[in-house]
Amino acid sequence: MIRVLLVEDEACVAESLEAHFRAHGMETVVCATGEEALAAPPCDVVVADLKLPGMSGVDLLQQLKERDRALPVLVLTGPGTIGDAVAAMRAGTLDFLAKPAEPDVIVERLREAVERGRTEKERDRLRGAGDLDLKRRVRALERSLFLEALRRADGRKARAARLLGIDASNWAYHAKRLELQ
Repeated sequence: MIRVLLVEDEACVAESLEAHFRAHGMETVVCATGEEALAAPPCDVVVADLKLPGMSGVDLLQQLKERDRALPVLVLTGPGTIGDAVAAMRAGTLDFLAKPAEPDVIVERLREAVERGRTEKERDRLRGAGDLDLKRRVRALERSLFLEALRRADGRKARAARLLGIDASNWAYHAKRLELQ
């Protein structure tokens, strides 16, 4: 089930969209302000109005994206300016829908956004796991080189440092970092 965070200050619009989302099997958390949205539980996708009381929609989007870069965000707003659209896109929104938007179009875009967000999160997870694995492998290789240098230097650290091409005064730093002591 897709969980939608709907940030809309117009009660009639929020109620209508919430009912439409529910009819399409989506759970909806409705907030009337950006501050409420930041306190809401995590969701799969965000639909936010740009014109909100208090915090602007763009500020909300920026803060949500700081928390989760892959969080899909769609902007649904009344007549605006090109500047609003540009600011929303720079804040990380995937789509900019003008009111009144067809509810079925919104649902379709929500589903696409959630799939895109899941793909991005999985890519980030795999990329991070790959980076972590590479770091572990490099550290293990570096450690084995230091141990081999120590073996060839008959345990003499200054000589092992020279074999590795590092200053003997740096040996303690590397030994601690590589857990050789």
